[in-house]
Amino acid sequence: MEAAAERSTVEGERRTDVRWIRSYVIKDSQGLGSVCLYEADSTEAIERHAIAADLPATEIVPVVDTVVLNPDPSPTTSLGETAGQSS
Repeated sequence: MEAAAERSTVEGERRTDVRWIRSYVIKDSQGLGSVCLYEADSTEAIERHAIAADLPATEIVPVVDTVVLNPDPSPTTSLGETAGQSS
């Protein structure tokens, strides 16, 4: 995941049509994956970014509105503990 983030960052720094906002690392039946949020001029711009950074972009869905009820949670470890703290 870190290598993919580095490639995305490098590619993003040379582009003006795509801005990486954040990513969520997810775990499903096939292992780890990610859901990424970008600000972009078009879905095609995200596709070009993904190709140039050698990243999978299996589904691109435009966001039409944002509803924020609470701030994002603190980052957690794979055990669900807040990063930097132990129980």
